[in-house]
Amino acid sequence: MRKLKDGGPAFPGTLYGQNGSVSRAGMSLRDWLAATIPGFADDASPEVGEAMVGRPLPSDYVEALVWWAEADAKLRYIKADAMLAEREKGG
Repeated sequence: MRKLKDGGPAFPGTLYGQNGSVSRAGMSLRDWLAATIPGFADDASPEVGEAMVGRPLPSDYVEALVWWAEADAKLRYIKADAMLAEREKGG
């Protein structure tokens, strides 16, 4: 199984307190990119969403919102992975 290349920590740091210090890696760069990269445009087609999610758009309003959120999350991680791959190539 290959290790996921997540770009390493996005916001590493150390917490200092009365009992010493604790290092925190923070979120991965991949997660940070996925959270901040623009997702689907408001005019994205259901066909694109279906390709991302692997099932048709539900007719129930709330289920459709969850479906679009899942499609959007998948797209954001695809974009984040592409950015990390380009970064690794030195681009």
